[in-house]
Amino acid sequence: MRSVTTKCSVMVITVLLFSLLPFSALLATPEAKIGFAPGFNLNSNLPGTSRQFSFVHLTDLHIGAHISDYGTKGFDDKALPGDIGPAAENLRQIVNWINQNSAIYDIRFVLITGDITDSAERSEFEKAKEILDELDIPYVPIPGNHDIWPYTKYCESPLPIGDRYFSEIFSGHFENLASTMPNWNNGTRLTPIWNGAADSSTSENAGCDSYFQNFAFDYAGYHFIFADFNSRNHNRVGSGSEPDGETFNSDLCRGTLPWLQAHFQSYPYKAAENVLMFWHHPLEADPHLFSTEEFNDIARLLGQKNNNDYSGLVCTGHYHRNLQYDINYGGETICPGVETGAVMEDSGNIRIFDVWGKTSLPRVNGTILYQDKKFNGRGELFVKSDPDFSDNFISGDSIGSARQWGSMHTATIHRKPEFCGDFLDISGEAGSLEVFSPETAFSSIWIENEFSKSKPEIMKMTPASALPGEKLLVAEITGSKFRSGAAVTLSGENDIEGSDVYVNSPETLTCAFDLEDTPPGSYSINITNTDGLSAVRKGAFTVRELSGDKLYFAEGSTGTGFQQYLCLFNPNPHEVTVDAAFITGDGSRIDREYSVEPLSRKTIDVNESVGSRQELSLILDSSGQYINAERIIYFKYGKTVEGGHSGTGETTPAECWYFAEGSTRDGFQEWVTVLNPNRKNTSLTFEYITDSGRTFTANEQVEGSSRATFRVSDHIGKGQDTGLILKSTLPVVAERSMYFDAEMGETGKVQGGSCVSGARLPVNECFFAEGTTRGGFEQWLSILNPDPESITVEATYVPGPDQGEPIVKTYTVPGRQRSTFSIRNEAGPDRDVSMRLVSQSGFIAERSVYFNYKPDHLSWTGGHTSMGAARQGKTWILPEGNSGPGFEQWLCILNLSPGSTRVRVTCYYESGPPVSSVYTVESTSRYVIPAGLGSEKEAAYSTVVTADNPIVVERPLYFSFHGVEGGSTASGYCLE
Repeated sequence: MRSVTTKCSVMVITVLLFSLLPFSALLATPEAKIGFAPGFNLNSNLPGTSRQFSFVHLTDLHIGAHISDYGTKGFDDKALPGDIGPAAENLRQIVNWINQNSAIYDIRFVLITGDITDSAERSEFEKAKEILDELDIPYVPIPGNHDIWPYTKYCESPLPIGDRYFSEIFSGHFENLASTMPNWNNGTRLTPIWNGAADSSTSENAGCDSYFQNFAFDYAGYHFIFADFNSRNHNRVGSGSEPDGETFNSDLCRGTLPWLQAHFQSYPYKAAENVLMFWHHPLEADPHLFSTEEFNDIARLLGQKNNNDYSGLVCTGHYHRNLQYDINYGGETICPGVETGAVMEDSGNIRIFDVWGKTSLPRVNGTILYQDKKFNGRGELFVKSDPDFSDNFISGDSIGSARQWGSMHTATIHRKPEFCGDFLDISGEAGSLEVFSPETAFSSIWIENEFSKSKPEIMKMTPASALPGEKLLVAEITGSKFRSGAAVTLSGENDIEGSDVYVNSPETLTCAFDLEDTPPGSYSINITNTDGLSAVRKGAFTVRELSGDKLYFAEGSTGTGFQQYLCLFNPNPHEVTVDAAFITGDGSRIDREYSVEPLSRKTIDVNESVGSRQELSLILDSSGQYINAERIIYFKYGKTVEGGHSGTGETTPAECWYFAEGSTRDGFQEWVTVLNPNRKNTSLTFEYITDSGRTFTANEQVEGSSRATFRVSDHIGKGQDTGLILKSTLPVVAERSMYFDAEMGETGKVQGGSCVSGARLPVNECFFAEGTTRGGFEQWLSILNPDPESITVEATYVPGPDQGEPIVKTYTVPGRQRSTFSIRNEAGPDRDVSMRLVSQSGFIAERSVYFNYKPDHLSWTGGHTSMGAARQGKTWILPEGNSGPGFEQWLCILNLSPGSTRVRVTCYYESGPPVSSVYTVESTSRYVIPAGLGSEKEAAYSTVVTADNPIVVERPLYFSFHGVEGGSTASGYCLE
């Protein structure tokens, strides 16, 4: 914690710094009347620091102030030529001063904390951008409360759409920032978030989509966070929006504070006091700023252990005053707060921040890119002499000029993306400028000088693990100071040389490894540059040791109208032989043996293999070799019901199985199948628990080495919705099948079937990646509480892209009772939605989906049920997959990590090499990948999904196959 005394010492240093540059020097231009707030030093009091760079803070521009209707008529209008109004004139002279003095003060960029406009008219935004675009250095704007609700003297917007104007008008500028500022994070800036709390006194429709301008970037070892706490509520005493701040942390709008919490806590802290935060409202508990509760929520976040040490600054505007103060919470100082006077006041106000840091911090080495029309629309590269000066990388841009700050001898600029070949030499004294010819275009550059030679560093390899025997693994390695021609090796029990090494930038390279004969174990990454300098990261890659050799399936049938398949996936680098024991209801056993080629899938027609008219359970034994399998059944059940369902095998029998879903209503038939793999008979106790808390009990028996199927209506009668706790005196395996032909609300008449294995234990957390409330789909969530005391379950609904922010609901389920929820009611209609459920007490949950799926003007009806995933994982295996005619398959991926994650999807076929593709899934989001990576080869395949961070994967599959229509789903096997 830092004290007030420390703050006073910082201010003394600030005065000394500015004494080095007489204030008269600031008055040497026609803009002499600009008001300069006292400069502010960041971290100059820390030991071992030196001055690194400066930035300018501007706030409260209020373009259009004192003009009743700026620009052309109305608020959705156009700007007129010229700097109309004193606020625009003030901004113009400040921009001119910054351009003339940025090199003197080493100003790298300008940060603007809101009230860019006076009344959020489109013309006011356009005029502000027109003037700010004249800056020779980058600028980063965020909106203030005046930028939210457009109005003029004569008319007012019915909704707070100023953030939409802001997003549209500055979109190209933000694209440039995203491509040039290091580690740019768009946050929620491009995501419309439903803000049900945003009221409108001039519209019948309360609420709107808000574009919360929350984003971040890194620079020179510091992390810059920008947050949008501006109210979207209508001003109770006039036009525009309320002037106070809001955290948007409610069920109606999971906006800025939830994003700030997730982002702040995910930031990889590297040095003390290096997080700098910028928003419009000062962080104080004040009726015109934040309520006490809101202040406490923000301050508590900044003051948390691990956060407080890194909270270096909160920089704001709003009150049009120059002020420096301490932000205190819980009797301790968290960080300094700084306010700067308004650009619109007097002749304009400006504050310069000098940033100090340790030279060992991660640096961007003085390199900034920006678009400047004075250089033919190309960017300009600023090069600063620095002991840490090394590689500078630009992606997707062109360089029109280079400017030196300080003497640096000779720099070599390489033109080609691989950082070799053609180059230019530039040299000179401080402030010299070398303008390249208009034909010169550097899509990628690399600069080196006498300080740049240093050994590479390795951060990580993606993917960080692989199945044994993978013939071609394409990996990305991130770090620093990689050079063209670098050699890459995996070192372990065997050494594997990387091939096709391609240096994309000094920070990333890709290469391929042949792991076909590589034994399981831990491997180190070695990278050696052409200058002989090398780096090693130990244990950064793993070839997995696969284990587990038995799978149990309770359900199965080749009876009349039933067609069963068995999909086998061999992830090993060698052939595996599988012994299949099919167990019938009379205790007889049918043995078969199947061989599966390495790294491939095999499909078994069970009807053909064992014969028809059989009710079958199955035990697979691969004799110590890891194997995956999925059972698929297509059926015509009775006279009217057709469809299909799938099941993944259980690895371990158990003495207790739990099911949350079940129904004996009209149109539903429910069955429970139990496989007893033991030689002795076992006794079963069925305890059914309904939504009303009523219970039913039934006792049954299954003979040894046999299977039995029980009709649930025989136990509890008709008309019941129920969960089930099934107990056995010996370990068994249980599955529940449901067949239905019934009306399903807005979805209409639905007929089909589903099947699911029970849960061996209650869980405290579970995940569903699939789910939708679109038209034609009816989705339900059933939660069973097996304990006598009531429990609380928190559900987080994560919508698909551009469908809003996550929705959090809390449910209380009474003791020994089941509760059922319509997801359409809970998460809203017309959304794709994943779910996370969490509770302090154990529970069982199932998600049911009934559908009329209509691809290409067809109509496939059915349903599927999932027990959900009990954990997140980095590797998922799905034995079944099909992208052939008559199949519509999807991969649903749920990423709840605080950062984005790379996901690699690999399809394995019955013959030929696998096919892979890589995707990026953003933080706290649901991502859907259509099937068909290898559909040009074969229709059927198995899939392996790997990710940098833990994810959840589910595969819905819809079909019209051999005259049967329906759908199924599976979460697959989670390896880690």
